[in-house]
Amino acid sequence: MLTRQNRLWNHRNLNEATHRQINRFFGGVNMTLLHTLMQQGHRGVVTTNGPLFTDLTSPSNLARIRGIPILLFSGSDNKVLTPEATDRTYTLLRDHFGCEGYFRYVVKGYGHLDCWMGRESYKDIFPVVRAEVDRVCRGEGYKYVEPDWKNDWKGWKAIPRSGGNGTTA
Repeated sequence: MLTRQNRLWNHRNLNEATHRQINRFFGGVNMTLLHTLMQQGHRGVVTTNGPLFTDLTSPSNLARIRGIPILLFSGSDNKVLTPEATDRTYTLLRDHFGCEGYFRYVVKGYGHLDCWMGRESYKDIFPVVRAEVDRVCRGEGYKYVEPDWKNDWKGWKAIPRSGGNGTTA
């Protein structure tokens, strides 16, 4: 899949099963969204929808996101959301609000969508995203501990089912 002649992934990061099924992942493209993304790419900033495509990086708009923690990440080979673009956003946020709450991560050897569906994403990217979500939602001191999936699977049967009736599996 290409966008304006740019790949959406590095093929070396996809496994054979993903390659065989990739045509099932993507449907049609909403033309309003595509037009907005094209305008944003042309203008070099995030904008509102058309027909005005108003710049959303104005001081008054930036003030609306003050205090919201943001993790920006990009594959080093990403041609859709380039590392340079995330660096510009990262710099803008930090210059405007200070350093606290803004983080940036560039993943060597990844493109765009292979950050989420690459064969090694679970090791290279997911832990970084999880750590940031945990930091924001659970606090600085929280540390995820991987369950012992191999030896403790029987203990999972005792976990109450969702839905409020309190029964177990």
